[in-house]
Amino acid sequence: MVSVNYLVERVAAEKLAKRVKGVQDVVDNIKVKNEKSFSDTEITKKNIIDLEWNLCVSHEEINVKVKEGHVFLSEKVN
Repeated sequence: MVSVNYLVERVAAEKLAKRVKGVQDVVDNIKVKNEKSFSDTEITKKNIIDLEWNLCVSHEEINVKVKEGHVFLSEKVN
């Protein structure tokens, strides 16, 4: 089994393999060494911090909800 340090490397390898001429299917058996899961609360906090630091976004008007690792952004309408 092959292992990589980061999820982005695994995704890149799969995309690259799919682009090889003649390849019809790719089985992803790559293990991510540093794979860490985050709670919905941790993900929410990180997204709020990122929005606050983004000068192009009015973060006060954006609502962040996370459910089972999926992030949902909604804008408050006046």
